[in-house]
Amino acid sequence: MTRTTIDQIAKQAGVSAGTVSRILNGKNKENRPAIAARSARIRQLAAELGYRPNAAARSMSRGRFGVMTFVTCGEMGFDWFSRRLLWGVHRQLEDQGESLVVSELDADKFSDPEFVPRLFQESATDGIVLNHDPKLDDQVVGFFMSQPVPGVLVNRKSDTNSIYPDEIGGARAATNHLLQQGRKHIGYFRLTCDDGNESHYSVSDRYQGYLDAMRDAGLPSNRCVLGDQRFRQGQDINGVDQAEAYLNLYPDVNGVVCYELADAVALYAAAMRKNLSIPDEFRIIVFADSLAYTTVNLPIDTILIPFDAVGMAAVEMVRAIGDESSMHPPSKSIAYQQLFDAKTRHVESI
Repeated sequence: MTRTTIDQIAKQAGVSAGTVSRILNGKNKENRPAIAARSARIRQLAAELGYRPNAAARSMSRGRFGVMTFVTCGEMGFDWFSRRLLWGVHRQLEDQGESLVVSELDADKFSDPEFVPRLFQESATDGIVLNHDPKLDDQVVGFFMSQPVPGVLVNRKSDTNSIYPDEIGGARAATNHLLQQGRKHIGYFRLTCDDGNESHYSVSDRYQGYLDAMRDAGLPSNRCVLGDQRFRQGQDINGVDQAEAYLNLYPDVNGVVCYELADAVALYAAAMRKNLSIPDEFRIIVFADSLAYTTVNLPIDTILIPFDAVGMAAVEMVRAIGDESSMHPPSKSIAYQQLFDAKTRHVESI
């Protein structure tokens, strides 16, 4: 998207850029009818050309606004984001005496090429932290990254302007945890997603981390279900039935890495059907942003997604963009840092 500049407006209006700047900033003296009429024509021309004030330039000239905006952009009222992610952003801002604004936008409105969120029309912000959502496609991301306000994506893997959890490293750590508990027949379990997240980088990266850890341990990695419908057999069976079919197919499995909490709960219920003792005889570890032991009150190990650290790092990247000339810094992955052992009920550092 090409941005309309004051110079372009001035050239088309036949006046100086300084005159246009004074008019659009409300600093022009309009004490005569002819001057007032000219100002009105220039404002109208600016509106027709789609001119928007450069918030980043204003911030540089006046100093920081002391405000950062956390944006969710999906289906209105149904956007998901981690509370720990928002807490990380807020904590990093609060430490510097800055404020946080949360803005929810409707991704469907971006199908209109003329749509410009009010956030970019009138808000004063030092930068934007944009939360990942399944409806956040490349077109919408491109719009945000083309704005003059520093912007950073979170929980989305890209080459630039992104902060995201290191899912390969996290899956390695989860698998190694089971190995350290003496488990050798370790599987990987992920039910079919129906929430639009099938293309999220964590789907492939978590599985890859599991494969890497098993390969390094010299153990087979063939006890896997990857949401491939293999247990449905043409019927719409529920997650617990799929999990039980998985355990029937791999009766020797004694430890499983689960992609998300719904998978772990289904697998736990299936293990209970088969009278397996958890976590002594059969062990489950799951990726989550809060402890499964407290969230669902089940003895399931949890590898904690480092959303708080992601949020803090996102704020620092936004600040770095504002302080430097580059609007597109290289992306950064955040290592997993903590794991909860449901048997000992202790949080361990990774």
